[in-house]
Amino acid sequence: MDRYFRWFGLPGSVVLTSLMSALALVLALCDSTPVRWLCFAAMALSSVGDVFLAHLTKLNTRFRSCFLIGTVFFMAAHIFYCLCYNMKLQAVGGSLWNPGTAIAGIIGISAAIGLLLLGLKSGRTQKLPLIFVYLAVILLNCTVVLSYAWAQRTQFSAVCAAVGMISFLLSDLIIGLSLAGGIHRFDRLTWWLYPIGQILLILSA
Repeated sequence: MDRYFRWFGLPGSVVLTSLMSALALVLALCDSTPVRWLCFAAMALSSVGDVFLAHLTKLNTRFRSCFLIGTVFFMAAHIFYCLCYNMKLQAVGGSLWNPGTAIAGIIGISAAIGLLLLGLKSGRTQKLPLIFVYLAVILLNCTVVLSYAWAQRTQFSAVCAAVGMISFLLSDLIIGLSLAGGIHRFDRLTWWLYPIGQILLILSA
């Protein structure tokens, strides 16, 4: 998808993530609630992370660890999404401990085992600690969003939030496959799953 947004000489990922942040900002300005502003903060942090991960020459020259910096910004984004949807969960009187939590746990355990085995098999163990720290953060977010979605499962917006979270998670797992196992055949799906996931999370907030 990013190839359709290569405007003004910028990488498509940078333009697309900027547009998603603009969408989150417009929604926050039109409906100025703490939930909306937390959602905007999450998307804005994601956009900064995307810029650091976009392999821009000037940034790569100035910062030696663009990948690490981008990853940290994304972890912060997940924390803000977690706060956002936890606020929504509390507003509807839902419990964090429900089948949505179990689903997130199953996904997390499966992903952790799979990435560990893949990393050990390929010998790409250097980034496994960072992968697991990031995985823990995104699964915390996944737990809260899926718990909220389960509590409000009759609401279309809650279903969209769950789909968005799973889509976001899958995009990150594809990156994990490339880092831990050198598997790149699914890379082009990342910039389809990622924006779809973010947009659904923004609209469902």
